[in-house]
Amino acid sequence: MAHMEMNGTTETTTLVPAWRDLLVRESDEIDHAGVQAAVLSVRLVGTDPAELIDDARRAESLLVRRLKPTDRLAVTSQKSFSLLLSPTVELTETIKYVRSLAQALSDHRIPSITSFAHRRPDEALIDTWARSEAELDRCLYRHLHANGISV
Repeated sequence: MAHMEMNGTTETTTLVPAWRDLLVRESDEIDHAGVQAAVLSVRLVGTDPAELIDDARRAESLLVRRLKPTDRLAVTSQKSFSLLLSPTVELTETIKYVRSLAQALSDHRIPSITSFAHRRPDEALIDTWARSEAELDRCLYRHLHANGISV
């Protein structure tokens, strides 16, 4: 699976630290520029390993095509992506953008769950990412519970 904006690496073990480093750098730049940002978390849901690999490739390709030039995408695990959406202007526009990305995944029959967090004033982006991931975990739990799968 290709890997964007993360120092050209494709090794999964280096993805999350590289993503964290990017968030730290971008936090400083965003603070300096006085703009807002959001983090979108995407997790693929599926059980078949062959389908998961195909879904991950299709999801990455789709997201890359739909992102704005200033957004950043990272593959954070075999079935997880994180996106830094920056700069954002209005929360309502950010919500529309996030929904359009989630809808595009659905329209292309890529089984996934998404969540996002908008950066709070004086919050580090790594904390925004943590909130987005925590919400994703809650959504995944509800998804699994609703489908009768014990967690």
